[in-house]
Amino acid sequence: MTPPVVAAPVALSLPDATDLPVVPVGVLPSGALQLPDRPTVLGWFAAGAAPGAQAGTAVIAGHLDSAVFGPGPLVRLSNLRVGDVLQLTDAAGVSRRFSVVSRTSYPKPALPPEVFRRDGPPRLAVVTCGGAFDAARRSYADNVVVLAVPA
Repeated sequence: MTPPVVAAPVALSLPDATDLPVVPVGVLPSGALQLPDRPTVLGWFAAGAAPGAQAGTAVIAGHLDSAVFGPGPLVRLSNLRVGDVLQLTDAAGVSRRFSVVSRTSYPKPALPPEVFRRDGPPRLAVVTCGGAFDAARRSYADNVVVLAVPA
């Protein structure tokens, strides 16, 4: 049996938030995940798993905030709790619900590679910055990763 074709995600809805636009992104020459400039737009790691695929972790990432645009919608990511429901809508109009199973902070250099798995059970990882802000480097020390499974 051929697995169903899964369309690219176009919107993510967090509890108590409007739909946040999602666009495909890749990797920068440094190896870091490319993110949209505006914190109101999230990036889907298009080289990874797609939400709704039968295996792998679909990764959606975005800025926590911006000196130009202020706080972004992922500023609320640290408030999510186990059991909260996220909704992801794809380009075909299909909405999928995911239930949060964990929220973990990792030092940026220690972000586990399994967050980007293309195999294993289907999951959604939503990633943003967190921890202490280093004004000299204009960067946060950590990554906050919320993992969710199909609801």
